[in-house]
Amino acid sequence: MAEVLKGWKKFRLTLPGQLLLAVVYLAMLCAVLVFFTGNGEFIYEGF
Repeated sequence: MAEVLKGWKKFRLTLPGQLLLAVVYLAMLCAVLVFFTGNGEFIYEGF
């Protein structure tokens, strides 16, 4: 497991790693925007 984490940390510093991280954060942002009702709660049934 430690080797996987070391490899991930190295990969994150590369351009493809940065792009992958940006895509993951964009997906999380989209999920929040889609499933947040605006009334202070999330719609869990969507998952």
